[in-house]
Amino acid sequence: MIMNEKILQEMDWRIRVFDSLSFPTLIMKPDKSILTANQVFLEQRNLKVEQIVGKKCHEIFYGEKVCPNQVCPLPKVINEKKGQSILRRTHSLTGKQIWEDRVFSPILDENGNVDCIMESVRDVTRLKNLEISLKEAEAFLEKIIYGSPVAIVAADAYANILLMNPAAENLFGYTQREAIVRIAVENLYPVGTAKGIMKRLRSGKQGGKGKLISTQTTILDADGHEIPVELNASIIYEDDSEVATVGIYKDLRPIIAMEEKLQEANTQIVQSEKLASLGKLAAGVAHEINNPLTGILLYANMVLDGMGADDTYRSKLQNVVEDANRCSEIVKHLLAYSRQANSLRNPLDINGLVDESLALIRDQKLFLNVRLVKEYAPDDPLIMCVVRSAWRD
Repeated sequence: MIMNEKILQEMDWRIRVFDSLSFPTLIMKPDKSILTANQVFLEQRNLKVEQIVGKKCHEIFYGEKVCPNQVCPLPKVINEKKGQSILRRTHSLTGKQIWEDRVFSPILDENGNVDCIMESVRDVTRLKNLEISLKEAEAFLEKIIYGSPVAIVAADAYANILLMNPAAENLFGYTQREAIVRIAVENLYPVGTAKGIMKRLRSGKQGGKGKLISTQTTILDADGHEIPVELNASIIYEDDSEVATVGIYKDLRPIIAMEEKLQEANTQIVQSEKLASLGKLAAGVAHEINNPLTGILLYANMVLDGMGADDTYRSKLQNVVEDANRCSEIVKHLLAYSRQANSLRNPLDINGLVDESLALIRDQKLFLNVRLVKEYAPDDPLIMCVVRSAWRD
């Protein structure tokens, strides 16, 4: 009688422990016949213990006479006499998709054989959804990184490259596999540059601790060529320890080339403005010279008309008239050059153009020892060009 009371007390204790389990749990025989279930299991499924005792587990879980689960770990638990688990996707009574982690634990008899199996069901839907969301976020981030038009390189705390997106492959001239296998971060820069960048990153003077914002530096491609870039970098921390670094690179060569072209264009504009100013100055000087030249020619011709044919000063005065006329022609040409060109193209005798151009340098001391030989085409070739209106006046 005393022994029976002890057995009853021990059974009552085990039952109370079984019912206190926080996860829905049932006990079944190796043939999947259910012996009992704890209160959490019964309350979750709105069942009574007599409704499930003797039924197969798949009748309760799936409502099927034949188990549809092709990967049930129960046979392995029986054969190996060790606990097993499986993650299953199923649906609640309201049709909501849920994830369950089912743990099978063998209960052995005195001979070490599997007498019963305890199956606990843990709802891991929230964790699974978080895992799915994390994977989706990682996949999205990976698409952003690998689809980015700017070069991105990541390395671990020991300067071993972990990631190099396609834009970085094009910039540096390495494939990601080559970079991961045989390239360290310092190989991407001229000697000493990588250490200088890390020092500035840790100083926190440009963007905060562990950040470097819009810094111009130089990198090296696979052929050793130096490339100017704009670098944005950061250190990734974990519990205040450096675990990785990330660099974002923008190739400055197109920008520098564009700036050089703009500088060249600006220089040409300045030169054009200088030439325009010089043209205005030449026009002003030409007008100022033209007035006294007109007076010289007028009075020289009047004196020449009053001289006799045998006057000793006649030839000298004729030289004055000739030189004054030549000066007048030069002034005329200066005025023509200082005026804006007509935008219309017209045919022009190139031989005549050469003659008029040479007239500007005739008798200059700089060309006294130079003999000009003019050989013109006999057919007076014409060219289409913009003709200044005063040139042919």
